[in-house]
Amino acid sequence: MSKLNSICNICGKIHLKVCQHYNEGKSAKIALVLSYPNMDEEKKGMPVCGDTGKRLEDILEELRKKKYINVKNYTDRYDFRITNAYCAFNVVEWNDKLVTSMDNVLRLYEELEDTIKEKDGIIICFGKKAEKAVGKMCEVFVKKNIDKRIIKTNVPCIKNKNIRKITTKEIVKRITDEIYENKVHTPIKIS
Repeated sequence: MSKLNSICNICGKIHLKVCQHYNEGKSAKIALVLSYPNMDEEKKGMPVCGDTGKRLEDILEELRKKKYINVKNYTDRYDFRITNAYCAFNVVEWNDKLVTSMDNVLRLYEELEDTIKEKDGIIICFGKKAEKAVGKMCEVFVKKNIDKRIIKTNVPCIKNKNIRKITTKEIVKRITDEIYENKVHTPIKIS
């Protein structure tokens, strides 16, 4: 990530290896893209905290059990590359224009560039905003087709009243179905 430790044009904060919307992780082989940081992330200064973080741990554990993520020494979500479709907290005008703006798409590309360059790198998009942002990023910056390496599923958030409640097993099924459908290299090995 070339802009590490620089001030973000979007949220006005310094982006570190770990901040409210980004976690570098041990490996860029699998990147998890969520929507945007919420109050829990803002307070703790790291992504996917609180209930969403617990839910994400459950999802990753189910994937480990099914041998879709065969990892050694990767024990929790912070071992993976994590980012958000948008880095600012408490967005009033939360819309597609924000997530597809050039500043935001450039930020996202810089955070996911290592994953894109990985031969078997996979990006898991949690929700429509993540899909939109990653789609626009690929359209603008990625010169090769990586569609088969982008997995789309629901948001793991359980608090948002506007989102249909989906079980952990349903999310895991969507991820595994996309892995099979897209013939993504399975099991995903990170060592």
